[in-house]
Amino acid sequence: MPVATAASAPAQAAPYPKPLIRLRVVALLAFLAGAALWLKPRAVAAWQVHGMASALADYGACMVGPTGPSLLRNGAMAMP
Repeated sequence: MPVATAASAPAQAAPYPKPLIRLRVVALLAFLAGAALWLKPRAVAAWQVHGMASALADYGACMVGPTGPSLLRNGAMAMP
């Protein structure tokens, strides 16, 4: 009967160390950073357009005269 020796025994591989962070976490963070970089200029532009539209509406209401805002608020019909 053959005797098992250290040379004939299969070598056991050392277990891999557990990674500090998983690849799916890195991919998720990269996706979120890319989405933020893609959305930020659009959000800034939308905010600027909103501010310009509000300023234009205020200017238009002031140019109508002192009764303009109340006419707009009450929904007055145009006079013939």
